[in-house]
Amino acid sequence: RKALDEGKLVAEKQNMVKTTLRQNDDALKETTRELQVVQQRLKSFREPRMLRMSKLASHDFTRPLHSIRMWLDKNQNQFEHPVYGPVSLELDVETPEDGAMVASAVWKHINSFI
Repeated sequence: RKALDEGKLVAEKQNMVKTTLRQNDDALKETTRELQVVQQRLKSFREPRMLRMSKLASHDFTRPLHSIRMWLDKNQNQFEHPVYGPVSLELDVETPEDGAMVASAVWKHINSFI
């Protein structure tokens, strides 16, 4: 009888260990998924267009442009053709000097949508 009780205790402890391992494995998988989401968001912030989007959102003057762009992105299926803009968001230049030159050439339309 004593061996039977000890066997039950061992089996219960094994089940507890297995349950704990499963829970830890599930938690690790969830944490890994969360990490991947954060890494993807971080990667997107390094992209020039996303940097310009965050700049649009951070200034009172350009915040409405950001809101319009976000709405357009969510509702792009309502248009026959892509809608670009604001122009300042779409410009991708190699140097700040190039950006200043392009901006000065199109300054009247820099916040326009096409």
